[in-house]
Amino acid sequence: MLLELAIQDFAIIDRVRIPFEPGLNAITGETGAGKSILIDALGAVLGGRVGSEVVRHGATGARIEAIFSSAVVDTLPELRGMLDDHGIDHDDEVLILTREISAAGRTSARINGRSVTVGVLNRIGSLLVDIHGQSDHLSLLRTAHHLDILDRFAQTTDMRRQVAALVDDWHDTRRRMREIEENARERAQRLDLLRFQVEEIATLDPKPGEDDELMRERTLLTNAERIASEVAAIRDALVGSERDGEAPGALDLTRTATRLLEDLAAMDPQLQAQRERIVDASAQLEDVAAELRRYAEEIEFDPQRLQVVDDRLDDLRQLKRKYGSTLEEVIAFGADAAATLREWEGGPGGIEALIAHERECRTVLAD
Repeated sequence: MLLELAIQDFAIIDRVRIPFEPGLNAITGETGAGKSILIDALGAVLGGRVGSEVVRHGATGARIEAIFSSAVVDTLPELRGMLDDHGIDHDDEVLILTREISAAGRTSARINGRSVTVGVLNRIGSLLVDIHGQSDHLSLLRTAHHLDILDRFAQTTDMRRQVAALVDDWHDTRRRMREIEENARERAQRLDLLRFQVEEIATLDPKPGEDDELMRERTLLTNAERIASEVAAIRDALVGSERDGEAPGALDLTRTATRLLEDLAAMDPQLQAQRERIVDASAQLEDVAAELRRYAEEIEFDPQRLQVVDDRLDDLRQLKRKYGSTLEEVIAFGADAAATLREWEGGPGGIEALIAHERECRTVLAD
């Protein structure tokens, strides 16, 4: 309900604040006393059209404020939805609508302190107040509002929403049943295609990222001999090579440097730090040499495995050409196709389940 109307510099009104009580409130007075101006001000704060002519002479602008009990929000789901859609807080005890009109013709509107357009103010205001006048339209005369008025009076708004949801579910179920039942030949062809697609994807059973892993493996298999040769050359550089007449490697040289620095550090302790750094470097080189040796032992050129990898990559490429640019898309396509196939073949959500669900909806609606 409307709790209070505050008007400032509107028409001939300087400043007035009118409180309202529950029940019938009557404003009386002689012709020309300003009763219509109060109604005009209320219409303005509800989003009605006004211009700068409503600003009191000599004032810079007019301001109207209408305070409503927020209890009205609980009785009007449409109002609550509009407030939520525009981010307007309605948790307080009151709902405050404010309209300001400047002498220059500019206008602004706020609801609970949040700026809104006049259009939003008008739509929300139309849910809060009916203005009965000779040239105004009542919501009682708007057929679109009749059910809302009746449901509010009978306190059946929640029941109406539940029934509407059930009817929507019933219509959707019947629509899906018609889609499944129409064009049996086309459905049979579609089923055959779905079965083929699902079986093809399930048989190859692709895994996310599998093609990338296979490409890396193929690169290693294709270049196995080169990799083995270059790893061996690196190890020779580290530990020395018997092929070059016992040519010393980096480890031999660091060990020699370590012995020399050990002798020098005995004469000048300042060189001890450099010796320790070379010792650390030598240990790291030994670790690298050991890891390269193990890596080289695992490298094997396997023509049969290379053929298996090539065949698998070719199968995956065929799937991607048909069902998606990536294996992830192929897997998603297969899952969707399998779900559609289950529905069309009468699995969970199939025609039998839809018939049972449609019958259940009809029974509930009949009760």
